[in-house]
Amino acid sequence: MNSRMMRTILQQLLLSSIISLPLFSQRSFPQDRINAALQTAFLNSKHGAPASVPANSNRDLSAYLDQMTQLRKDHFDPYRIQNDLPQPQALDTVIVGLVPNDTLRITGNWNHTGPIWVLGTGVLIFHNATVHDTGDVIVFQNGKWLADSTSFFFPQNYFYERTFLLVQNGVAVFDHCSTNYSGMSHGLTVAGNASMTWNDMHNDDWTTCGLNGHASMSIHNCNVSGEYILYDTCTANFIHADTIILWHQMPATAVVNYGFPSGNPVYNYDFNNSIAGVSGLNYSVHADSCVDVMWALMPVNGSDVTLSNSTIRLIGAWFMNGDITTAHGIFNNSSYTNYITPLADRNLHLINSSVQTWSMYLFDSSQVIMDSCQFGEIGTQQESYVSATNVLADGSGGYFWATDTSAVIATNCISYNTCRSERNGLFILGYSWLPFTPPTSINNSEIICVQNTLVADPVPYDASVAWLEKIDGPDTTYVNSIVPLNGSAWINQGPLGNPIDFSSYSLYWQYPAVSQNWYQIVIDS
Repeated sequence: MNSRMMRTILQQLLLSSIISLPLFSQRSFPQDRINAALQTAFLNSKHGAPASVPANSNRDLSAYLDQMTQLRKDHFDPYRIQNDLPQPQALDTVIVGLVPNDTLRITGNWNHTGPIWVLGTGVLIFHNATVHDTGDVIVFQNGKWLADSTSFFFPQNYFYERTFLLVQNGVAVFDHCSTNYSGMSHGLTVAGNASMTWNDMHNDDWTTCGLNGHASMSIHNCNVSGEYILYDTCTANFIHADTIILWHQMPATAVVNYGFPSGNPVYNYDFNNSIAGVSGLNYSVHADSCVDVMWALMPVNGSDVTLSNSTIRLIGAWFMNGDITTAHGIFNNSSYTNYITPLADRNLHLINSSVQTWSMYLFDSSQVIMDSCQFGEIGTQQESYVSATNVLADGSGGYFWATDTSAVIATNCISYNTCRSERNGLFILGYSWLPFTPPTSINNSEIICVQNTLVADPVPYDASVAWLEKIDGPDTTYVNSIVPLNGSAWINQGPLGNPIDFSSYSLYWQYPAVSQNWYQIVIDS
């Protein structure tokens, strides 16, 4: 998806949270898990309200903070959920809706460190405010987020650190507002029966949004609209919106023979089951008077898709339901006269069309072996696995990542993208070249870097760990000479610590032409 893609969407969508999911970061929106997590994690109406809090309260901020501090002490366990929410919750969480018809109004300058939750029948209103919040936003149950004439700054240490999660029957409306996410992509998930509306919106940074369930998204007059994954039975409307990537997910039931329109602006564009040549999908999208609209496709294994006379910005193939396949010889920036994509698990036929960026997204327990390909983004989630050899990740569509409990093993690759492990994922990177950005790990994940050429050492965030193992040389030497072995061997933990730590290293040598045995040089140093 481009480096504006997917976590949470693909962190929330693709997102078990996917997502998650940059261009990616959830990253398939498991609504049942979201619902279960939320129901388990949050208080509901049977907790009631302390006598000091009116059942129908319209509060100012200072009174709210006093009341919620006591209410949390009485009722709230912040550690009941650890892995199903975007981040660990703390006692500085702003919660609106613990009592029926709870309303909080915020105006002026407001600085807050921690998440914001709007639940129940709670309503959070921002009016003529300047907001600085370090935390995620979750609006669920029947909560409402109403903002007008407000600027929002959500600082991030890394892309997709922050997400706005709108699920169940939640409603969010932004009128004449602006957002800033530290110059980096951020996640937005709209799921269930939730609805999001942007009117006269100014975004400094890129939004990666997953739409699923019966969710709806409506944008009127927005400068940098972002990318939208169209999925399930969602509806999306874009009027006078600029800079949009529309990801058309093609489920296994899809049978599509279609050509995307050319030209800029785009007028009166519709895509749904009522369009000639389109069947087997349930979402609907409309775009009118929009500038810089980019067409993108997410075909699932089992789908049957033929595209003609189309200029495609991105194709991100989905691998689901335990799919096992190979990918060989697929390259970005290609034009096709009559091309059947070499993926045996689906029919993807391109006629007189071009594709700027190919990407791959793996779900559940799917496995893909990649060799000799050029891609924009590769991402694994849940329990999936990718083995990538001789692959160029060229930076045209996102980053290279492993999330949930998935794994990536990449060898002899070149990545202009960021390589990153997320959640509890494992990323093993060996004998590869990263000329622009260092490898990173976030959440509780692990990235292991062996014999790579890196622009900088790997960086661990949160409670993750990053390994570096590198013998710097020499590549050649002379018989009967002393060979110096210089290099690094270490494990660094993120600022929150991790049980994995460095103990020792050992060195062995082998002469394959004579023997397959390894001989020790240094043991447990």
